[in-house]
Amino acid sequence: MAIDKFPASTVLTLQDMCQFKEYEYTSECKSLVDRLSGEDKSVMGWRRELLQDHEFANKTFDPLKHQDWAYVKFITEHFIRFMEASINPLISPLAERTAVSIEVSNDFTGSAKIDGLGISNGSREILLIIEFAGGNISSSMAKYDSDIKKIYENALKTIKQSRRNKIFTVLYFNNLIYYEVLLKFKNQYVRYNYTISRCPLSPPELQKFVKDTKVMFAWVRDLATFAKTIN
Repeated sequence: MAIDKFPASTVLTLQDMCQFKEYEYTSECKSLVDRLSGEDKSVMGWRRELLQDHEFANKTFDPLKHQDWAYVKFITEHFIRFMEASINPLISPLAERTAVSIEVSNDFTGSAKIDGLGISNGSREILLIIEFAGGNISSSMAKYDSDIKKIYENALKTIKQSRRNKIFTVLYFNNLIYYEVLLKFKNQYVRYNYTISRCPLSPPELQKFVKDTKVMFAWVRDLATFAKTIN
């Protein structure tokens, strides 16, 4: 149900329920994000900046404490390599079966095949559903609508069977990544979007992507917190 179909008092409750706490970068990650997103750079400029690990010139890197720094550096280098390639794979049409060749199922999803699942180690409950709506820059809105229906039908089925109040989802469609959660509210279900991130094709788009990691990390943090309530 669309949010404008609810009474005004209910809308306020839903808005409060859907507010997520801002993620706080570690000081090292904040420094890296500021360096990478502070000014326009060419691909070569990005590469030079990434080679300078200013944040650990006088301290030791801790893989547990500095996971956000490590991810931002890794994913930035990943997209830079694509931009440096003679043909960037992100701008080449790619069918879904070429991009994703494995599908999985679970007791909660029944016979439905899903592109990916995040499952609790203890209870085997589904925490996360992943779906690729087609391949790369080759999918129609009909495919998007079909896979949105598929992912949320399975999310709804999982919530009802597990008797939990939420499940997280992530969907890829034509270089866009949707980080979302399905929440139970009384007898209704609310699909809430944290952010939509575009896989960057150029340095300016990479700047925006790096800045958006703050919201991506908030989504990951909330997913990890939810997992702890189950285990």
